[in-house]
Amino acid sequence: NYFIANLIKADPNQALTLISYSKDSVMAGTDVLVSNDTLVVRSADTINTTKYILTVTDQGLSNDAVLTSQTLTVNVSGSTGTISGFAYGRTLKSVIDSLAVPAGADYTVYDASGAYVPYLTLTPDTNFVQTQVSNQIFISVVAEDGVTKIVYQLEPNASNTDAFVISDVYQVNQDQSIIELIPQGTTVYGLFKYLTPAPGATFKLVDKFGFERQIGNVVKDDKLVVTAADGVTTKTYYISMLDVKVNYLAYVVSSLFEVDQLNFVITVQNYFTTRPVSELVSHLVPATGATIKVMTSSGTENTGTLNSTDVVVVTAADGVTQAQYALNVVTAVDKVTGPVAISVYPNPTSDVVNVSGLETGNRISVYNMLGQQLLEKVATQNIVSISMNGHASGVYFIQVNNNAKVLGRYKLILK
Repeated sequence: NYFIANLIKADPNQALTLISYSKDSVMAGTDVLVSNDTLVVRSADTINTTKYILTVTDQGLSNDAVLTSQTLTVNVSGSTGTISGFAYGRTLKSVIDSLAVPAGADYTVYDASGAYVPYLTLTPDTNFVQTQVSNQIFISVVAEDGVTKIVYQLEPNASNTDAFVISDVYQVNQDQSIIELIPQGTTVYGLFKYLTPAPGATFKLVDKFGFERQIGNVVKDDKLVVTAADGVTTKTYYISMLDVKVNYLAYVVSSLFEVDQLNFVITVQNYFTTRPVSELVSHLVPATGATIKVMTSSGTENTGTLNSTDVVVVTAADGVTQAQYALNVVTAVDKVTGPVAISVYPNPTSDVVNVSGLETGNRISVYNMLGQQLLEKVATQNIVSISMNGHASGVYFIQVNNNAKVLGRYKLILK
């Protein structure tokens, strides 16, 4: 009787009958169920019949809804939990594959609005891309008993200085600070809807004059400004519209210099003002198809020695759109003319990278393309070896500082 009372009929007029496996006869309400007994369900119209073979265990249905993992960190407190130990940029599928679900339990993946989150997302250029993890994704696990439920929130590694956005619809190039594949006519709301910022970070869209754009359509020379949770650290992204035949983007990025994309300022060490212009340009990476010229304050091209009053003029591939960067010269250690130059090798590498030319106490930090610090070492000799084992192939950045100032930033390619 207890078993029958806890079943939900698809139709109230269905007839339920239990058949004993050992006696092959209809069971009474007080009989005890054993494995291989049969539940016979006859439809309300008495035409169709379905038979279910029962499995009976001493403990009954499990109430285990706790996820486990050998590589990730899972914490549970009552009916909620968190999953951490992975970086932004990782695919949702790889995180799910790293989790073990209790036997008999089911899980559902959804976002903060309650919408189902798939492994693959269709982009505006009709390509499927892997969904990336964020702290706006949840996993609901319901135990075998159908009652016990634990809701887990994904918590990728992050700090309050992270200033970035990710997207499963638009293509975000973190290295070049550009958001691509934005269809013509996309509204500000449509852009924001498919961008996920770092935890605690905020973002806004500004036009070419620096004024915030809150309504209307996104324009090709708009920029997205992201401010980290600390309220200080920022990152500026350029916008690339879909189906535009000629590249109109005019900007530069650098792994050595700090580039303020909102105010168009490049911060360089003072020793560069005594060096050839070509050395400055060699550390600047322009937008695809764009060209770089260094111009004097009088408006003529400078191909000789760099001056602090020079400006960097970037012309887009369309030959019309331009951006002009002023130079902000700061005092720094001249690592080129000093007794020992800092070197990063081998580069590219498949595992270990060496940083030489260090002084005791120098700090060596490794960052991914999102600006997240992956590791840090303090030099105890003039060469430090860093293992990149376990990190995905791609572009990373190594920064060397002496606690007072940055001595150099270097791009690292991990094969």
